[in-house]
Amino acid sequence: MANVWKCGVAGDYNFDPLGLYNSIGDDAVARKGLREVEVSHGRSAMLGITAFVIWEKLTGHAIVENSMFFHPNLLLPFLTAAYIAFTTIYEVSIPAENSKLLQFDYTSEGEMKVENLKKSVGKTITKISNIGKKN
Repeated sequence: MANVWKCGVAGDYNFDPLGLYNSIGDDAVARKGLREVEVSHGRSAMLGITAFVIWEKLTGHAIVENSMFFHPNLLLPFLTAAYIAFTTIYEVSIPAENSKLLQFDYTSEGEMKVENLKKSVGKTITKISNIGKKN
């Protein structure tokens, strides 16, 4: 805080338990960068809430009625888990030629993960079928 005057910086209450403010540097350039990022995030939030208001005006229904993010159900966790599982196996790219819209390729470990999954599912099925034969 060598570049801060004796009264401090506006809004600085010395509350930074994770040390994020000092992680990018303790100079005037870093502080200016943080202020610009904060302003841009604030503007994005204002645009988001404006979109909520426009949606509610157009449809006549509250935004919380039409979104899975505001109602607890299993769809959102399922979609999140499916996205994570998909992206650990495949990588999506747009090919240079216009023959395909999207191209799905295995990641460096994706093919190995699919083979291991097939083996473990096969072992589980044989264990279950053996349990049924014993009874």
